[in-house]
Amino acid sequence: MPKIFQLAVFLVSPLFVSFPASSNIEPVSVAVKFGYFISSNAVLTLRWSPMPDYYIYNIKLWSQDDDLELYERSIPAAEEVLVGGAPMNVFSGSDLEFEYLIGSIPQGSSLSVQYSSCHKEGYCYPPQRYELNFEL
Repeated sequence: MPKIFQLAVFLVSPLFVSFPASSNIEPVSVAVKFGYFISSNAVLTLRWSPMPDYYIYNIKLWSQDDDLELYERSIPAAEEVLVGGAPMNVFSGSDLEFEYLIGSIPQGSSLSVQYSSCHKEGYCYPPQRYELNFEL
């Protein structure tokens, strides 16, 4: 059974709306940059860099490997904002870092990272998913 790590951010259903081509809505790959690194002291850092007026939410981590152990070390606080007129608990800021202490990462294991994002006007993107492969 896969391990599931989920940040405790529960939200109302996101709003999926269409915007005209002339709007300032960027493609998700431009609006929200994602990256990660592992430090020498065994800390996994997940980093999101959303553009101004973009938010991330509903972050989920999971692994098929039962021996992969991660422990929350430093997680930014969520804030409630209006997205398209509806209140949502989101993470905002230019550089958001979520740190996890690594208990163990078996050779060849992987971690799935999924998140959602929205523009403040209410345009929400489909969930984005990344697979982090650990070749130690």
